[in-house]
Amino acid sequence: MEANNYLCKCGMYTYHCECVPENKTTHYDELIHRLRDKTDVVLGAEELPVVLRMLPTDETHLIIAPLNNGYYTAHIAT
Repeated sequence: MEANNYLCKCGMYTYHCECVPENKTTHYDELIHRLRDKTDVVLGAEELPVVLRMLPTDETHLIIAPLNNGYYTAHIAT
């Protein structure tokens, strides 16, 4: 039986954590890579909080605009 491993990022002073299955981390890494290379990337509502947690806050400003049905366009402002 295969174990389900999760990677979690938790707030230091909160009880809130964002967790993703370990086998999906390459998906999120690819999304971040596309955000850095392209002007607009379409993100789903479930992807947005994970991407926000994975971006370094000291160097990145993410511009988000709602589309429809829980999708957003996003790009990194330079």
